Amino acid sequence: MHPPTSTIERLFGDHHARLCGSLQRCFRSVPGDVVADGVQDAFADLLARPSLPEDPERLLFTIAWRKVRSEVRSARVRCHASFADGASAVDPAGRLEARHRLRVVDSLVPAAASRFGGRQPHHLRVALGLRLSGATDTSAAQAAGVRREAVNRAMHWLRDHLE
Repeated sequence: MHPPTSTIERLFGDHHARLCGSLQRCFRSVPGDVVADGVQDAFADLLARPSLPEDPERLLFTIAWRKVRSEVRSARVRCHASFADGASAVDPAGRLEARHRLRVVDSLVPAAASRFGGRQPHHLRVALGLRLSGATDTSAAQAAGVRREAVNRAMHWLRDHLE
């Protein structure tokens, strides 16, 4: 037996806006509609469950967070794939060059993160991943919890090492 629809409607009314706001703070560089879709999908998943847990808001947050994170990862993969494929659609040699540059960038990111990341290089690594996926220095830094200057310096360092 599924939870009553009225209970889900009440949960939606009580928690939808708060969940969207919380997730938007977690994923600052992610568009609001992607976050809203994740929250909507979480409510649909909750509706499909046989019963409600004791703390449905916590479960909703967890499900929505995972859905948004999954979308961010998928978008990053699509971005990398389009970079590797689109940059060389005309020339097979260009495709190989683009893939080689992507591998070089991926290998340099940990060095840049350890060089400019201070005590938390893993946070800068996340910020650089977001930045290379198309985010601005500011939004990538905010999303990863690092200084914008660290992202900017690391990007300049990467560019210098690629040339």
